[in-house]
Amino acid sequence: MFFPVCIDIENKKCLVVGGGKIAYKKIKTLSRYNPDITVIAEEIKEEKIKEIENINIIEKRFSGENLKEYMLVVAATDNKELNEKIAEFCINNNILVNNITSKENMNARFGAILENEDYQILVSSHGKNCKNSKNLRDKIKNIIK
Repeated sequence: MFFPVCIDIENKKCLVVGGGKIAYKKIKTLSRYNPDITVIAEEIKEEKIKEIENINIIEKRFSGENLKEYMLVVAATDNKELNEKIAEFCINNNILVNNITSKENMNARFGAILENEDYQILVSSHGKNCKNSKNLRDKIKNIIK
């Protein structure tokens, strides 16, 4: 069971492994909070990743190097086995990890975020259906305009 919490990731080292559409969405979300993001991918398939400012892109096959230096890791490859290995290592070493190919094998989830000057609200569907989270977030947005 996940405990909802907000954490400060400004200037903290975050790693995203993967270069596709989901990796792009995760990087975009993270980048709003000014962390030190490194992206490692054999190939950057989603070109919009290269347009994001202030990220370090390393185009090579991920080999598990230096995971312990990161506060948060996002396993966002299209290789489920690799994502599982990354998640297991991070969990065993008390590193926050979001695994895009599992609803269970992770210790950090992303949710639908709503922010304005007065509120920061996160809606989570326990990893079951992110569309439901986004729909509820949008309903809340209409209420607190």
